[in-house]
Amino acid sequence: MPFDLSLIIRKAEKFGAKEAEAFLIRRRKMSSEIKGGEIDLSSTKLEEGVGLRVVLDKGRVGFSYSNDPSKQEELIKKSIKVARANEEDENWPSFPCCKNYRRVKNFYKEVVNMGSDEVVEMSKLMLDSAKLDERVQPFFGSSEVTYDFRELCNTQGIHVEEESTLLSLNLSTIARENGKVSPICFEYDVSRSKDVDPERVGREASEIALKCLEHSKIESGEKDVLFSQEALMMLWLFTISQGIKGDQVQRETSFLAGKIGEKVASEKVSLSDDGTLEGGVFSHSFDDEGVPCQKTEIISDGTLKGFIYDHYSARKEGKESTGNAWRGRDFFGEKLPYTSVPRVATTNLVLEKGRKSLDQLIDEIDEGVLVRSLQGAHSSDPESGSFSVVATPSFLIEKGEVKGLLRGIMLSGNAFSLLEKVRELSRETRTAYFLVAPWILFEDVRVIAKGSS
Repeated sequence: MPFDLSLIIRKAEKFGAKEAEAFLIRRRKMSSEIKGGEIDLSSTKLEEGVGLRVVLDKGRVGFSYSNDPSKQEELIKKSIKVARANEEDENWPSFPCCKNYRRVKNFYKEVVNMGSDEVVEMSKLMLDSAKLDERVQPFFGSSEVTYDFRELCNTQGIHVEEESTLLSLNLSTIARENGKVSPICFEYDVSRSKDVDPERVGREASEIALKCLEHSKIESGEKDVLFSQEALMMLWLFTISQGIKGDQVQRETSFLAGKIGEKVASEKVSLSDDGTLEGGVFSHSFDDEGVPCQKTEIISDGTLKGFIYDHYSARKEGKESTGNAWRGRDFFGEKLPYTSVPRVATTNLVLEKGRKSLDQLIDEIDEGVLVRSLQGAHSSDPESGSFSVVATPSFLIEKGEVKGLLRGIMLSGNAFSLLEKVRELSRETRTAYFLVAPWILFEDVRVIAKGSS
């Protein structure tokens, strides 16, 4: 028998729950994996499960989950048992109530109808494009098609459901020539629809690796640094995106706490969280508590305007949720959402673009660094924003021209302070996971060259 969320909610009340919320996700993922330059595996995964939160008197909350529809009663009993063991919570606000929802375009039938042969063909196109130069070896990658069905029901009258699709490609390469070996170079494409280009992914992954066979040097010091969207995403994942969460602000573990209305960035910086962005990887009609998604202004012309909230953290301040309650969110998206309770998280973090082209930004740099990716960003301090990362691959920019690979380059500083050092943003934008952004040029970034202190 299938999961019946309405039935689960009613039974939970009969077993003594004052409130209940059931969340279901049904996911189908087709993938074609690349290993060692060859298509290694083609697979289809079907997964389904329900997470149940129940509330007893005095705000005692219990949670459990199951992927077995025949054990729905056990799911209820376990959640109630957990709630009885938990402490009272005087701040518990009850579950959200029913709202008006805006339909967000995040589902494409042509993606659902794709067969495994099409997915394999995308991997083949990436590989063929990357292998046009014999110096390049595709290392690993994948083509993935994901279909999600989400449904949420609670005792406050919410009962909503939504379908969504996602198509993603990625390929990593290395290049070898005359004893020189490039670092691993990564390229990707992602879309809700079939609007992806596997040949471009393969070609650019190859071109970046070949560029790494040219080597350059730079002295340590304060430099202009041009971040790609991927590099910025990696840094912000562990710093800025944590600092704008309402619950972190309330715990005073955010650098931005108490700074609403203050200037915290260059006037060129305007940032919002937009869960309704057309084509956004994390665009939905409602969040994982059933609250409508929305666009929330975070920074406007350098001034801090607000934070993102789930229902619990918002009600602590007498506010409404911004639709930012999400389950199972991790970097690779492999943790199925029904296995965890909602937490505050970004949807699509949108950094407004500038007026100059990428070429113009590069042309204006006398000496600097172009950074395509980072290693070690996970060790950044989310509370203070301090970071020390390896910038790889990164390239020397000299007198307006991108030169060769800079080996062993490190960057250090503070992610929040960097917001005040934004000189320019490109007019070209790109989606990198949760971030939709232009290229961004920072000035006076601490660069530590190999062999320097």
